[in-house]
Amino acid sequence: MLDNLLRDKCYTRLKELGLDSNPIYIERLETELNVVSKLGFTNYFLVVEDVYSWAWKNNILPGSGRGSAAGSLILWLLDATALDPIKWDLPFSRF
Repeated sequence: MLDNLLRDKCYTRLKELGLDSNPIYIERLETELNVVSKLGFTNYFLVVEDVYSWAWKNNILPGSGRGSAAGSLILWLLDATALDPIKWDLPFSRF
């Protein structure tokens, strides 16, 4: 159920950005969603999204992301990092 919630949030944002028909983004997103689900990190990603969402709504600048977060398309789509990992050729390999 939470895996579906994360997937829906990501695909909704991908569509908002006009990237929902770009096969590079779709393939990367599917890869990341599968890894996150398999490793049991879905809850973690949703909690991170919630924290960043609260920070933005309360005028707290949370930063642009660090470490492996900067390479996550999921976290970029959830507004938890400011870097589009595909645009900047950042790997999602630490997971």
